[in-house]
Amino acid sequence: MGRHCQLFEEGSSEAQKKRALLALQRRWLTDRAIGQQNGVTRQAVHQWRERLGIPALLEKHDKRDAAIYDQYVKGRKIPDLTKLFKISVSQVYRVIKAQDALAR
Repeated sequence: MGRHCQLFEEGSSEAQKKRALLALQRRWLTDRAIGQQNGVTRQAVHQWRERLGIPALLEKHDKRDAAIYDQYVKGRKIPDLTKLFKISVSQVYRVIKAQDALAR
């Protein structure tokens, strides 16, 4: 984070950065989408969000996670789920484990 980040005007205060990132989050919702729109990585957006004390929008995952679990229960294979939902294998397993616990 020592380099200039394309998300913010050079010389922006922490408060200005926080306002700017919150506005981007309202518009694009995910770190990945914010990064893609601004030419930075998802990880860079995540680090800035953490540094500025901005929580992730977790609610956006509820429907997706339920859909992943539903497809898994119906027999869809893990590699298919990773491609369908554009997430990693480890993330699919985390979602399945969490949804499994909720189902009990």
